[in-house]
Amino acid sequence: MPAPPAFPSRRQAATPAEGRTGRTAAVLLAAAAALPAAAQRAGPLEPPGDAVPLTVVQPVFPAGAGAPPGGVRVEVSGTVRADGRFEPATVRADPGVEAYGDAVRAVVGSWGFLPPVDEARCVPTDGAVQLSVWFEGSAAAPRVYVSRPPPAPRPPVPVVETLQRTLPTLHDGVEGWVIVLSKLAPDGGILGTAVRASSPRGLLDEAVLGIARRQRHRWTVQAPEVPACLQQQFVVCYGPGLGVARHPVCP
Repeated sequence: MPAPPAFPSRRQAATPAEGRTGRTAAVLLAAAAALPAAAQRAGPLEPPGDAVPLTVVQPVFPAGAGAPPGGVRVEVSGTVRADGRFEPATVRADPGVEAYGDAVRAVVGSWGFLPPVDEARCVPTDGAVQLSVWFEGSAAAPRVYVSRPPPAPRPPVPVVETLQRTLPTLHDGVEGWVIVLSKLAPDGGILGTAVRASSPRGLLDEAVLGIARRQRHRWTVQAPEVPACLQQQFVVCYGPGLGVARHPVCP
């Protein structure tokens, strides 16, 4: 299934930020009666994983500059808030290439993240992150990448099977995705849910949370002795030709 844009531990090109105005969302909601039910997909329940970038505004390559053969690395550290905002603390480039650090500093506050998770409470939380921004090529042919340390090893989680697969339909005219955190009891019941991230932000959250709370699951092997925090991605799409502003996650 499609996934929201995210960067793996290796380098991957930075991409422009995604956005949608409140006016556009209001127009979509007003047109709901004319739309058929949305097609929905629910991904598997899986461990939440680390905080990763979702939207990255690409730094502008310094004018007239050319990176050395090995490229230029800018180290970034800061705090990702529970709502996905990034608050940079340090942006550091080596002596002699400070212009690249200035380029990153100009945009890094606009980056959005999939936030860390407090797995005991199974809710988004604040957390520290470290990233590297790499510049290669030149201002005429720039290549800019973002990388992060590899994720820490995690103990395996028993496989979960979703018993209720028929999802209620949505008619609000908004395409997008929602990542839901679910605290799953040893008997398969849902003890609590929370939205980790969504796009467009907030427009589908309550409807999808209602779907997630009604789902029933079972452990396919021996259930854990304590509740487990897992996440699940829901994608909502209508299809082309219906007057809906298409979301990048939809085919």
